[in-house]
Amino acid sequence: MVLGLLIEKVTGRPIHEEITRRISRRSGWGTRTENYLPGWSYGLGILNMPLSCGGEAWGQGGDIDGDETRNGATDDGRAVTITVTALPTSEEAAMRPINALDQTLCAF
Repeated sequence: MVLGLLIEKVTGRPIHEEITRRISRRSGWGTRTENYLPGWSYGLGILNMPLSCGGEAWGQGGDIDGDETRNGATDDGRAVTITVTALPTSEEAAMRPINALDQTLCAF
């Protein structure tokens, strides 16, 4: 997170634009959209998701037995991390942290 903020301060561009411009386009690596929710994309370990209030969030979540984390940051500096202490057992349960992330980012 700190590195991303530093890159944004030095370049004057959001971190995702710098990664795209400097790494993914030059290397031929693209962003994948398959196997994600509508409008979502993933590349180089960074997930992009549209927000219900407009705009988009960038982040990287993770799971390990007994813990799930979802996070996101927007181009205008809003950032949220959601952590739950149980892995989802249904699609509905899997969407709860994602929906909470969206609602929280949109509440700012």
